[in-house]
Amino acid sequence: MKLLIATGIFPPDIGGPATMLSHLAQGLTERGFEVKILTYTENTKAQKTQKTQKHENTNNVYRVKKNNKLKYFWQMMRLAKWADLIYTTDTYSVGYFVYLIKKITGKKYILRFTGDSAWETARTNDWTKDYIMNFQDKKYDVKIEKLKVRRNKIFFNADKIIVDCEFNKKLSVSAVYPEEEPRTIMRGKYRDDEGSLGFREYKNKISVIYNAVDFNVGIVGTGLDLSMAIKQKYSPHGEKIMMTACRLTPWKGVDQIINILPDLIKQIGLVNFLILGEGSELENLKSKIKNLKLDDNVHFLGKINQEDMANYFKITDVFILNSQYEGLSHTLLEVMQAGAPIIASNCGGNPELIENNKTGILVEYNNQEQLLTACIKILFDKSLADNLANNVREKAKEFKWSEVVEKTTGVIKSLL
Repeated sequence: MKLLIATGIFPPDIGGPATMLSHLAQGLTERGFEVKILTYTENTKAQKTQKTQKHENTNNVYRVKKNNKLKYFWQMMRLAKWADLIYTTDTYSVGYFVYLIKKITGKKYILRFTGDSAWETARTNDWTKDYIMNFQDKKYDVKIEKLKVRRNKIFFNADKIIVDCEFNKKLSVSAVYPEEEPRTIMRGKYRDDEGSLGFREYKNKISVIYNAVDFNVGIVGTGLDLSMAIKQKYSPHGEKIMMTACRLTPWKGVDQIINILPDLIKQIGLVNFLILGEGSELENLKSKIKNLKLDDNVHFLGKINQEDMANYFKITDVFILNSQYEGLSHTLLEVMQAGAPIIASNCGGNPELIENNKTGILVEYNNQEQLLTACIKILFDKSLADNLANNVREKAKEFKWSEVVEKTTGVIKSLL
């Protein structure tokens, strides 16, 4: 079978989603599929570095310069003629192009849904502050409603949808059928015997396939020198290390972690907070740090190469993900695999990974009191921290990459 993977990111882009796709392409190729990848890139003449070549045959990867959407669409049209099926990874322009190609050619497609582009765009532009579930059935102005209509066309016309957690399954149903998937969704319940035929059929075409990162297992135990160097740099006198890793967007809640630092330092002593990642909130966060006189305690490390991430996670005393919305976070899986104590917001797919007070501590999003209390508990109580770290390391073993590939293969074959 010939499969076209249409995506916006692919190595040498860094990050969990890009790395996952390279391994998925490799796994499907090993199972007898012919795979070609179409992706955006900063440079169409991508350097053939060891990182680029590690998991790909570069002859099967087609790169279009970012922002050249017209060229991307025509390249997709050409490759769609070759492919039996298209697998697309987002609901931005890539997903919309796949939808258009299906309308033109009838080519079937699978949509992998891990984040709501309509809500993220609205939140990034400060058009709304509503929670992502409330966003689905609330009416907004024309610019937001256009985003939702486009997204829903991509959802509705997909032949199969793969989501990375139960929360995103509920979200994708609520997006298309808000009137038939009412507030019971917030309690995790489905209406098994109600709703229209279309509603029931739509739910049935959605498959939950959890993420996994155990293809990184070989690097978790390596890089001892780098880990020790990081530890020495940010904890030369035994300072506690806190860490987060995320896109710096408004809904990731990094500002509220910064807000608790003055009180935390008063209670436990010196703390260094490491922020891994980049994004639109960077300058706002830097201004906050300056105003709170925390320049010596907060360190922006920017983008970190994927193969180095585990070496940072291994040395943190506590990792915090204070996000208003997550699917099944690649970052949390990597932190779990590295065995670090975790504090996470009780949002999205996080509770599907973290069991409160067993594999981590769950807090309300942006609740500074709960964030502060959880940090103090972990940083003061080494026995608790060690227990959480050991438990979460064992939990990470439940998420197996071989199962991701096998289940994805099953969804693809169901359309043959």
